[in-house]
Amino acid sequence: MKNIELIHSLTKLFALIIITVIIVFVILGLLIIFPSKDAYSFSNITDILSALSTFGTLVVAYMAYKAAPDWFAQKSYVVATDTIDEIIYKDLKKLKTLSYKLTTNIKGLCHSSIMSIQGSSFTHTIDSNFNETLNIFMEFENLIFSMEDKIKSIARKKYLLSKNANATIDFISNSNNVYHNILDQMVNALAEIPYSDKNLEGIFKKIREDTTSNHEKLKNHIDEIHKSNQPLHDLIYYTHKNRDD
Repeated sequence: MKNIELIHSLTKLFALIIITVIIVFVILGLLIIFPSKDAYSFSNITDILSALSTFGTLVVAYMAYKAAPDWFAQKSYVVATDTIDEIIYKDLKKLKTLSYKLTTNIKGLCHSSIMSIQGSSFTHTIDSNFNETLNIFMEFENLIFSMEDKIKSIARKKYLLSKNANATIDFISNSNNVYHNILDQMVNALAEIPYSDKNLEGIFKKIREDTTSNHEKLKNHIDEIHKSNQPLHDLIYYTHKNRDD
């Protein structure tokens, strides 16, 4: 729609330029066909051409002024849709990959911790694995923050996400909170391993189940977004418009 409006504005501008040129030639033609006694004086012709040129310049400037808002609106729209495209087809894919890595590491930590509780020699690997898991989580969380910053940049261009798109951002933020709580539980549980509390096995198994569930929900949600292939212009709207979807 924005492209069509911009094309119409530029078409009007071009048409006025053509009309102005035609008027110039018509007046010159009339001067030739019906000359007055001073018609061919250099000063008269120069004055006429100067006046017509000034008029044409004013017309072109006015039309350019009228077309400028459409041009800027179109530029903002392109930037906004490009940003949404990057979030959906680049950031969400990376987020799903990081979620998989995070889940794999947490499940591995749970397994190592249970083996350690049962007396196996896995204790020395737990600390390094947990640090690696924290690094993955930080990358996961920073990516979400980056996506939120991109959305704020869209808002500065007077575009907002639709309710469906906002629901996805809320879903992702909730998944991040779940992982955060899981890691908090993991820290507390790991601190109890030296005491070899058999009840810890149940805690680690629950952490493993919650982690798997959180990843599957996030993965399915992202896959559904990519599968639906919703047009980008349905995911954002101009703030001067009211929209319920």
